[in-house]
Amino acid sequence: KKGSLLDAEARARGFSVYFPELAIPMLPEVLSNGVMSLKPNEDRLAMAVEIRLGPRGKVLDFDCFEAVIHSKARLTYEGLNPFLEKGTCPENLQADVAERVMDLYRMSLHLAKNRRKKGALDFDIPEVGVALDKAGEVEKVYRKQRGPAERLIEEAMLCANHASCSYIEKHGMPVLYRVHEEPSTDDLMALYETLKEIGLEKDELSVLSRSIRTKKSLPVTLQNLSNIFAGTPLAGFVNQHILRALKRAKYNAEDHGHFGLGTDCYTHFTSPIRRYSDLIVHRILKQVFHGLTGSEKEKGKLNGYLTYMGNEISDREKKTDDAMYEVIKLKTAAYMQRHIGDTFSGVVTSILAFGMFVEIVDPPFDGLVTFSDMRNPRIEEGRSVRIGKRAISIGDVIRVRVSNVDPVKGHVDFTLPGKGLS
Repeated sequence: KKGSLLDAEARARGFSVYFPELAIPMLPEVLSNGVMSLKPNEDRLAMAVEIRLGPRGKVLDFDCFEAVIHSKARLTYEGLNPFLEKGTCPENLQADVAERVMDLYRMSLHLAKNRRKKGALDFDIPEVGVALDKAGEVEKVYRKQRGPAERLIEEAMLCANHASCSYIEKHGMPVLYRVHEEPSTDDLMALYETLKEIGLEKDELSVLSRSIRTKKSLPVTLQNLSNIFAGTPLAGFVNQHILRALKRAKYNAEDHGHFGLGTDCYTHFTSPIRRYSDLIVHRILKQVFHGLTGSEKEKGKLNGYLTYMGNEISDREKKTDDAMYEVIKLKTAAYMQRHIGDTFSGVVTSILAFGMFVEIVDPPFDGLVTFSDMRNPRIEEGRSVRIGKRAISIGDVIRVRVSNVDPVKGHVDFTLPGKGLS
């Protein structure tokens, strides 16, 4: 309940935090992994969003209510992906459950297609995963690909988040929106210069320039740029620079729209045991269910609370993300200690006065080639460097050798072996 000691601790944490060796939950594990988690063949209290969809994924109507949910099966992404990809049904998957999952998967494809038509962005940027052995040492560092099961769940959650937001709005209550504002012209022009540097064709550059200038069809243009480089060594580099040009999503009491999803009226509803924002949304929904919407004065007071909490939770989210990123960096550095002296192919991601950063594709990590030991490196406008007769630019694919690793700071240093260029 709001104001309880449990609530105060959940608010202080803001989010559950996931590290390779452990998770730090927002709520105590006896709750988050026990009575608040679905278990097969057991009743659980739930906040439900029931959505009726047409045959091609159009939302016909929806409702929100308190419910009891009785789960039929515990499914995992790893177990379900082969079934959705090849139709091979896992032994423990009952026929009626398998049929419903496949129906939902087909519907999720329509939902994704409809979102793209409305201008939603879909950059397939794999997360970095870290596998530990029994002794807690880093066994491997890899990229986690999103399979059809992950995409299915993502589409269902997006649909539920949007519907719950619309439900609250329909009943005249304030909402804690998840907003993602349009990118600034300056950030988009920096992206333009980067893509020009790596050799994007003139026609595509003209389309991007026009979209930046007019602010029309910008999501479609950015998605097309991502698609152009898909499957090439520069795919990750381009996607990261597109993301860098976009603003960070945040929580707000005012609806500024969600640029990345191509929609407005969007909130976070689906994860109240691991995000405090969703817990707030659940409380507002319960006020609606029980007719406790209050007077206009009380709604104004709630709106002020949401304004304050939007800033607080956005700040907590950034700290949480930064912590998870730092731990991945440290684990990756520990893994790379075994590869000192080995060479890898990577993409030059930035060139600074003291050196250039190179991102390795497999295993995923980045490091620095310092200029201090080189003879008269000439940097040209921070976008390329000339070392002797060799010129290296941002976006070039080069060979580097791991020369030094600092596992405490998470830093990896590279040198250029031989010619360095691939």
